[in-house]
Amino acid sequence: MFFLLSGKLGVLVNENCVRILSAGEMVGEFPILEPGLAHAVTMRAVEDSLLAVVSERALLAIARKRPKVCNNMARMLVRRLYHTTRILPPAKPPCVFIGHGNSPLWEEVETYIANQLHVRTVTYESAGRPGKTVKEFRSPGVR
Repeated sequence: MFFLLSGKLGVLVNENCVRILSAGEMVGEFPILEPGLAHAVTMRAVEDSLLAVVSERALLAIARKRPKVCNNMARMLVRRLYHTTRILPPAKPPCVFIGHGNSPLWEEVETYIANQLHVRTVTYESAGRPGKTVKEFRSPGVR
């Protein structure tokens, strides 16, 4: 984990800068807090920056002696989550794709999903093709 002592770091997601971190903020805490999570961001210095490295062992030792450190980390993570949710585009409504080959059972499922769950359905196949995989008969525009 790193503490940004001076300077500014850009937080990049898919090469797009979504946030600028300033002195006093930390980065790289996810591998310590949840080692199984994949890293989804890249940090890039926006200006000359100075970072302090804090190992997992050192952080845990500090947190045992000064529990307020964990409280402050939690507050910072909540602020980041709040900021992230405000910049994300609205979620698209769900849609279920059904390839049923004219089976009456799948028509019942489709009707249930549409009428009871109020989720849009799209039927992409209307003829049965037993023994064939989706790849063998899908239209060129469908991946």
